[in-house]
Amino acid sequence: MYICWEYGELRLCVPGQENYLLSYYEVDALARAAEARADAATTARMMVEARAYASASPRSMTKIHADAEVAERRRIEDELRRFRERFGDLDESE
Repeated sequence: MYICWEYGELRLCVPGQENYLLSYYEVDALARAAEARADAATTARMMVEARAYASASPRSMTKIHADAEVAERRRIEDELRRFRERFGDLDESE
């Protein structure tokens, strides 16, 4: 690697390549930009879901709630099964 002086700061350059390694500030800026894009995508997804939810009929809302309850019940049952696999059945009557 070579150390170069560019626009008032030291930069590291890889031999045989015409580019510099990213500085801390450049990496930080890229990370912040990626976070901003992820936040924007999340906001857009939530807006689409909210529009779908708002335009749903009462009958479809009942199905949405029922599906959510079934999914939550399955998640809890899976969590309980993993707990029992790890710790056994902790029945206090034994």
